[in-house]
Amino acid sequence: ANAPTGITDVAIHYNRLFVAANTISGDTASPNRLYYTDLIDPVTVLPDTAAAWQDDVSGLTNKIIVGQDDGGDAIVGIAPLNGNLLIFKTRSIWVLAGNAPINWTLRRLTNTFGCRDVNSILVHDNTVLFATYDGIYQYDGAQMTKLSEGMDAAVQYHLGSTATAAWNAITINDVGNNFISVAITDQPNTSRAWIVHVPTRTWSEFSTNGLGAFAYRTVFLGVNGLVTFDHTRAFSIRSLTAPNGVDGVLD
Repeated sequence: ANAPTGITDVAIHYNRLFVAANTISGDTASPNRLYYTDLIDPVTVLPDTAAAWQDDVSGLTNKIIVGQDDGGDAIVGIAPLNGNLLIFKTRSIWVLAGNAPINWTLRRLTNTFGCRDVNSILVHDNTVLFATYDGIYQYDGAQMTKLSEGMDAAVQYHLGSTATAAWNAITINDVGNNFISVAITDQPNTSRAWIVHVPTRTWSEFSTNGLGAFAYRTVFLGVNGLVTFDHTRAFSIRSLTAPNGVDGVLD
């Protein structure tokens, strides 16, 4: 195979496929590499050739080294936002501006914090949301806002848990009508989940059960409230106003 391996995240940006990955054939391994293809037709299958990932003139691999080329600040995820590509690392955040290699500029947005979990990165209403060890943040391309301000006592405890545990995860989903869901697992089979009205930064806890954060990957805002599905085909409907909901199992 000619595509990158050890993939962390992917994104389409200006008709190129960008891949955060450890390596590609013929290249050394590093968690700070961002590989990209030539211009691609969005309706055409990307050919599995080395040339698809190489410069047409030099023949060199298309890659960007983001920050120091070591393992101390690895790329966690990427997200296109307002014509730029945001690059989230464990201890910093970067932005790639421009629409082609000839005019790309890479700059560090902050080294105060990075991203906690790739599953927490969500593009929402021309902003991007993401989790750090310090809270949940929102970035609109110009200003960084702490979405979890006022919720830190509850959220911070879970965000600060050991990230290396296999069961540790943070998931943020768009559930419609300016609401998002935030699910955090910090112990085996233990999670807390909230819905957040983003414009007003209003947080409401809708579940504290043992499903784990990954159970909330399928979430949407239904007529009767917030509907969640887990891997056992069980479902929950949590009212946005009432404290209790309805649980069941799909036939």
